[in-house]
Formats: sequence, C-alpha cells, structure tokens
Amino acid sequence: MENNEIVKIQARIPSYLWAQLEPFRFKSQNEAVNYAFEKLIEQKDINQNELIINQKKPNLINQIQVRLEEKESQIKEIRAQNEILIQNMSTQIELLSSQLSKKDEQIEKQSYHIQSLIQENGRLNIKLLPEDSKKNNPWWRFW
Repeated sequence: MENNEIVKIQARIPSYLWAQLEPFRFKSQNEAVNYAFEKLIEQKDINQNELIINQKKPNLINQIQVRLEEKESQIKEIRAQNEILIQNMSTQIELLSSQLSKKDEQIEKQSYHIQSLIQENGRLNIKLLPEDSKKNNPWWRFW
C-alpha cells in the first residue's frame, strides 16, 4: 500500500478515553488515531524484538550453564591436583626431617669420636715430651 493512499475508518470510543486524550491536544481525531496506530505498530515491533531476544535467552543461558559446569569441573581437577601435591610435599618434608635427625645423630657421634681422638692425641703428646729432669745443666755448662 502506498503512503498516499488513505483508508477511511469509523470508530467509537468511550468518553472517558477521549477525555484522557484531550490533554495531548491533537488537532483532529484522525491525528489521534494515526498516532495511536503508529505507537501500536512500534509496540508490536518492540514485542517481536523482545520475543526474539527471549528466544535467544534460553540458548545463552544454556551456553553459560555449560561453561559454568566446565569451570566447576576444572576447579575440582585443580583442587584434586593440589591435594596430591600437598600430600607429596608433606611426605617429602617428613622424609627430609627424618634424614636431618639421622644426620644430627651422626654428627653428634662424630663429635664424640673427634673429642676422644683429641684427648688420645693429647695423652700421646704428653708421653712423647721429654721428662723434666733436675739434672739439666745450665746452658753455660755444656761439658
């Protein structure tokens, strides 16, 4: 239908409705009807757009839910790996601690052994020193 072609309609509306339209100050009833039809068409377009958006929403919601489930499964996997790593670390720490205590015991035994060797060496040095005798002559009496 062309824009220049005009269709004549007749309508009756309740007086309370017409009273509510008076503040808009339409020039004529035709202008008011044309304005109302244009708004009705705009509203229909908006409703159709909302319908399209609403049809897309479940699809988007499903995609988001799938992504959330993937993230949750990844988080669970990472937590499991972290627990395994923590257990391994605690095992290694316990092993190192036991090794350190063994090394401490070995060092303590070696220190006792070294002390006994030092004491034995001191005894041997004392035995090797010449006995102090009173027969020593002064240095000027060497004959």
